[in-house]
Amino acid sequence: MDAILVSLPALLFSSLCALPLALGIVAAIGRLRAGVRAAYLRHLAASCTAGAVALALLWSSLFGDNLSRSSTAALIFVVAPVYAALAQAMAYGLAALVFRKSATPQAISAGAKIALLAPLLMLVVLLYGVTASTMRGNDSTVARKASDPATLQRLLEQSRTGAADAFGVPLNLAQNAVTPPAILSDIAQHTHPAVRAQVARNPATPQAVVEALRYDCASFVRKIVVERLGPRDVPEPAPAPTGQCALARWR
Repeated sequence: MDAILVSLPALLFSSLCALPLALGIVAAIGRLRAGVRAAYLRHLAASCTAGAVALALLWSSLFGDNLSRSSTAALIFVVAPVYAALAQAMAYGLAALVFRKSATPQAISAGAKIALLAPLLMLVVLLYGVTASTMRGNDSTVARKASDPATLQRLLEQSRTGAADAFGVPLNLAQNAVTPPAILSDIAQHTHPAVRAQVARNPATPQAVVEALRYDCASFVRKIVVERLGPRDVPEPAPAPTGQCALARWR
């Protein structure tokens, strides 16, 4: 539940891509219930077009293997509903030329009624993809904002197995002020010095863990420890550095 609440704003934003399709379906159902054949077929055609355009634009983002989470990539969720709405309007206009209002009432065939399942299926696929994509791409945000220890522990385990970002999740866990000390102690041995630096800076990190980072192989990690704990009063031989440096340039 904690992860869902944190992910909710991003989920609502991404779900806007399904708005033209959803509105078209609602309009089509309304005309179907009223028994207005021509208007129903127009909205049906327009809904199918909107759904096809939205899925075509978003398919790789929702179901692709290499999902980009950059702010630029997120613009597709703004562009997709605009293009879907434009395509929907054009399809409705063309359908209006084909399905003109008849002077005499015409019954809606069973096949035309069943055809409503097409945009409904598109809507289900689109919303499923948006939900799954948002939850996958929001792991780092959840790691930074969630407060449930079980959720934070699950994200840490997923980052180790490759199911979540192996760098982004630990980095955000290290910045979360309510991350349990046991998790902070664990990620204090992370291979990337940026993660260890945030562990040293986190007020929830046990002092013994921060002290162990005093001789870290990354100079900026050592500086954070000195700023937090102060220099040692009595110089001592430096023990073996803790952790590992991911890149020589971080030393």
